Amino acid sequence: YLCNGTDGGDGSNGSDGFTSLVTVIEEIAGDNCIYGGSKIETGLDLNRNNRLDSDEITETTYICFEIVDGLIHQVNIEPHGDNCENGGIRIDSGFDSNNNGIVESDEIINTSFICEEVERPLLGEITYPENGAFGPNLLDSGRLDYRFGENSMTANLDEDAALRVKIKGEHWGFNLEALAYWHISLWNEIEHSREFTSKETGTLDTKIELVRGVEMEIIVYESNDTIPSWSKSFIVN
Repeated sequence: YLCNGTDGGDGSNGSDGFTSLVTVIEEIAGDNCIYGGSKIETGLDLNRNNRLDSDEITETTYICFEIVDGLIHQVNIEPHGDNCENGGIRIDSGFDSNNNGIVESDEIINTSFICEEVERPLLGEITYPENGAFGPNLLDSGRLDYRFGENSMTANLDEDAALRVKIKGEHWGFNLEALAYWHISLWNEIEHSREFTSKETGTLDTKIELVRGVEMEIIVYESNDTIPSWSKSFIVN
């Protein structure tokens, strides 16, 4: 067992995944691009307003004009279509043979694409039995009476399902055999918590050791959602 010291009913359907957005902004000549170019910002549309807000940007890159004997790169928005299913940007490179500062169609020697990606929602069902092999199921959302000692954390995952469980409590432990089908986070000393994440199809059943009198919180995230699907708190009897 690994102990953490001070140092169920059916789950609801998960919400749709978030859309990954890309914005392209002209970058004037300066420190980021000597000859100017384009700034590309990417991130998830967390508030679902179809716009990449400043607090949603997770990565910023620059595609700069590189003028070598007339060779320049030109960035344009690429609409939804065969090149980019969800749209994106198109980068045309070529020699500016007529020195007009742009790459015209007959001057393009290479075209590449940076496409938007949409995080696909997972549609597989997750169910939580009342009991597991080790006792009452901590993932039974309607149950709050748990005794100290062995309990189960068990769930049945269909294909195309994902589950993340955060367990918070000052003292509790789990069986190291859980490593076979859970990705387990490091111990969070501030929250007194660990997270268990899995996309394994079938029954997941883990032995959880509870300590009498400890206040516990179980937070469940289904289908790659970033907002909890449900949570509950209880004090171990």
